[in-house]
This record gives sequence, C-alpha cells and structure tokens, in this order.
Amino acid sequence: MPGLTASASPVLGTTVKLRTTSSLAQPTTAFLAYGFAQAAVPVLGGTLLVAPTGTIAFPLPSAGAELPWTIGFDGALCGLDVFVQTAVLDPGAPQAFALTPGLHLHVGV
Repeated sequence: MPGLTASASPVLGTTVKLRTTSSLAQPTTAFLAYGFAQAAVPVLGGTLLVAPTGTIAFPLPSAGAELPWTIGFDGALCGLDVFVQTAVLDPGAPQAFALTPGLHLHVGV
C-alpha cells in the first residue's frame, strides 16, 4: 500500500512537503486529490476519503516523491482544513490503482 505523509504541520508562512511512497519497485504515475471536506466514496477498489476540489498528476519514482505546499502569510488561511489523498497507478492493485490513507491538514500559526 502506498503512503502519504506531511513533513510538518502546516503553519502560515511555511512550506510543507507532502510525501507519497510507492507500493511498486518501479516508477509510476500518481494523482494527489485535495479538497476542503472529507468523503467516503467507494472508487477504484478502495475508498476516496476527500471531496476533491482538484487533482495534481505527478511522476512517482520507486523511492517516492515530495510535493511542496507553500502556505502564505494570509490570515484568512488560519484554521483552514485541507484533506489530501493519493492514487498510485499500480497494475497489481484492484482496478489498477492503489489509494493511500487520507491525510487531514489543519493550517495554524
């Protein structure tokens, strides 16, 4: 199963690295879904745990990848809840995708 972690808690004026690890021993493609609400929707042989506002496709080397998320000094972001989850293209997984656990990020000061 692939994994998804954050390098630190999201704080105004910082950059957090969202790290996806792969369940494959070879490079593949991954898709990070992000949004502002949780979900529990059966999809791709797993459960989508974020109501996606958008997605980001990225190459996923066998050693994993980090996507930076820079959080501005905008006070309106304080208290924002962001939910993320990654789908990894995996020919051995149900419906060819493996889903990470979801991750809940709460922006603070």
